[in-house]
Amino acid sequence: MSAILRLLIVVPIGFVLAVIAAGLTVAVGLVGPSANEDAIGWLIMLAAWAAAYAGAIALIPWLIAVVFAEGFGFRSVFYWFAVGGVIGAAAYALSDFVGDTAEGGFGIAVHLAAGFVGGFAYWLIAGRTSGEGFVRPDGRSAP
Repeated sequence: MSAILRLLIVVPIGFVLAVIAAGLTVAVGLVGPSANEDAIGWLIMLAAWAAAYAGAIALIPWLIAVVFAEGFGFRSVFYWFAVGGVIGAAAYALSDFVGDTAEGGFGIAVHLAAGFVGGFAYWLIAGRTSGEGFVRPDGRSAP
């Protein structure tokens, strides 16, 4: 696949699916895995809200991370774990800044887990092929 098509199609799809995965992680982390039949509707609404919040918070930092990954050919899953963790920590800090959260220490764990899951989901879809098809200044193609 050409680099331009990958950037225009696969990278945005990877971002959207990573945001959805992060939203589901936050929803399950806050509601809990033992949600009964009545709580499924609330879980879905919470996941949609969390995904929208994650997408709004993560867009600019994710774009910066994609530029670095594409430019330098960063393909490591650990790079995307770190990016996801930083974005998750920033989302927690912003949510704490916007309003008082009652989760205490549990809230940071949920946000970090969501960031890690989102980073991993992005790596699975688009991050493994970062920098493919681009030529370096010395004439060699990216690894």
